[in-house]
Amino acid sequence: MKYILALGSILLMMLLAACGKEEPSSQGVQAAGSVSSQGAQTDGTLSSQGSRTAEKPKAQNSLWDAASPGTSMISFSCFDGKSGYTAYEHEERERLLAELKATPAKRLDAIPYDRIKYPVYGNWIGTKDGRGLQMIWTNGILITRDGEAYEFDFDWEKLTAREWTQKRELSGLVEIPGAYYLMNQNGQWNFSLMTAAEPEKAPADIEMIIKNHSRESVEVSLKNAGKEVWIYGAGYSLKVLNGESWYAVPTIPTENWGFVSIGYELAPQQSADRTYSLAMFGELPAGKYKLNVNGCEAEFELP
Repeated sequence: MKYILALGSILLMMLLAACGKEEPSSQGVQAAGSVSSQGAQTDGTLSSQGSRTAEKPKAQNSLWDAASPGTSMISFSCFDGKSGYTAYEHEERERLLAELKATPAKRLDAIPYDRIKYPVYGNWIGTKDGRGLQMIWTNGILITRDGEAYEFDFDWEKLTAREWTQKRELSGLVEIPGAYYLMNQNGQWNFSLMTAAEPEKAPADIEMIIKNHSRESVEVSLKNAGKEVWIYGAGYSLKVLNGESWYAVPTIPTENWGFVSIGYELAPQQSADRTYSLAMFGELPAGKYKLNVNGCEAEFELP
């Protein structure tokens, strides 16, 4: 019996050898996801011979998810406290957008006003809904058009070294979308960041008187004391007084503010009452303000 079992074992070993079923060695078999000494590898690993399979895409922030580079340009703004510009890019917009999306963004509880300093950068790109994405950046802090703040370490300076094909000069920080969030700090204007307004040349024989005002709107009476028809548009602006100087009030970027292209006529010796909304200037701090309607100005005060 023992002879039969021994003979059976010998025959089994011969059959296994004939079929090539050898015992696993460290030279030929590897587990999934490991690297062999011969250079074979599974997805996502690097072999000793340097070959690499497709890597996982880098993590992206979601701040620019609504961007539509296929239907719009991308613009960048820069202001150093004295001068600045806005530049536009069309051909490389998708590459620039990809760099922005690949930068980590950490949400902050509030805007750290103590970190605001020049230079200040801005970014805009269109969206399919037409609203557009607006961002403003200063000293590592990114602020969205809705006032949300993020830690955002992006090399904006390299963009200033580009040779932009389209550029326009800025008169001040107030022209960069989102500047409102830098200037209006917890209900107080930071005049060091604001632009002093140039004196206006008032239209001859036109008088504007404030009838009623609140933080929501200003009602005025326009009177033409001259002999000719006065034509004026729907646009208007706001200034705020600091000491003896007036400063341009920025608009809050939560909406795309604009004016209808239309002309109004005010006949000689006639008057007209109009109401101007202040919604586009956000929450106005206490102070003395001046409404400007086509060069015609009138002052009012908010407690």
